[in-house]
Parts: sequence; structure tokens; C-alpha cells
Amino acid sequence: MSGRAGGCAASVPSTRAGGGLQAVVEVYRNRTRRCWSLRVGGRVVGYADAVALESVRFRSSEAARIRAVRTGHRTVHAVAAGELSSAPRSLNAAPLRYRVEEPGFRAGEDGVVVTAAAAAWFEADGSAWVAGGVP
Repeated sequence: MSGRAGGCAASVPSTRAGGGLQAVVEVYRNRTRRCWSLRVGGRVVGYADAVALESVRFRSSEAARIRAVRTGHRTVHAVAAGELSSAPRSLNAAPLRYRVEEPGFRAGEDGVVVTAAAAAWFEADGSAWVAGGVP
């Protein structure tokens, strides 16, 4: 993962505390920096051009989504949370998208709402992919 002029960190920080269990990392697209922001415990701990997660849950606040649509102000109200992974993107991964205009994360060409997945990949070009999505 390489840094860029937009302010992305050169590497993803370790979330292991003293060799213990891996912490849950929340990932969301930082449109200002044009990269992915990484949060642990509500605090941004780094930025990455690309990142992969496993055992992923997709969460969004419906009230905050409606407020963002009403006011036109961008807010962080939707995140993917899981454990960091180094696995390459699966060949059968489906595109993942989130649009403030409609509730829920959607996967595949047919736009099925997903709330969890076995794995997700967030790429440097801003695209996101998911494998093993669960409605």
C-alpha cells in the first residue's frame, strides 16, 4: 500500500494488541483524501489506498443517511467492520456499493442488500468488492 499526495499513510497500522486477538477495524471511503480511512474504537488510526477485511459486517445509520440527503452535507454514517486480511481479491467477488440516496449496502449487478460477508476488498480506485455476502 503506497502513500500518495492526498495524505494516505504508507501502511496500515497493526491492530493486534500484544499478540492478542485482532481488533475490529471500520473502513469507510474518505472522499477528501481519496483513500480509505481506518478506525478502531471510534478513532481514525490510519489511511490506506487499498485494504481487505474478513468476517465483515456492513453498518449504516438510517437517521444519519436521511439527514445527509435532506441537508446535502456529507457525513460518515456507513462503514464496513471486520478483521484486516492480506488475502487477494477472490475471482468470484461481486461489486459492492453504497449510495446515500438508497438504504443499505448493495452487492452484485442486481443490487441485493447485504449486511455481512465472509470477505471484502476496498481498492485504490475507490471500488469495493465482496465475497460470501449475506442479506
